[in-house]
Amino acid sequence: MRIPIEADTDGNENLTDFHAKVKEVGFDFPGQNRYTSNIINLRAERAMAGMPNMQGMMKQIQKVQEKIARTQEELEGKTVVGEAGGGMVKVTANGKQHIVKVAIDKEVVNPADVEMLEDLVLAAANKALDDAGKMAQEEMAKATNGMLPSIPGLSMPGL
Repeated sequence: MRIPIEADTDGNENLTDFHAKVKEVGFDFPGQNRYTSNIINLRAERAMAGMPNMQGMMKQIQKVQEKIARTQEELEGKTVVGEAGGGMVKVTANGKQHIVKVAIDKEVVNPADVEMLEDLVLAAANKALDDAGKMAQEEMAKATNGMLPSIPGLSMPGL
């Protein structure tokens, strides 16, 4: 007796339909459960073959975390200088975006015009912090090989 079998999308016979039709005609299929579970395991293995290697991904993530930590330590030692007033006020910031030095030329110090000096210090500090932030982003991009997304408006100090 021949039982018609439909094929699934992979061209494999649909075992559920096959077993149902076998039972309809009263034929007992020895080892049916073992055969079915082997097919199911084989299909699961095929499906898993397309899945990413989680252990490999975790190792990659750990390496990136180590690179980030190393880069953060290095950033503390790297500095940028923001200038204002034609270089008469200089503010130095490190890669962690901390102000580490302020230098003011004596010529710009005028007790009668403290406001101008304040503006120059503020401008130089903001420039130094902006440059330090850009430097930190560039260094982190190198460390992560672009694995961290650049999200506009997302600021991660020290990263």
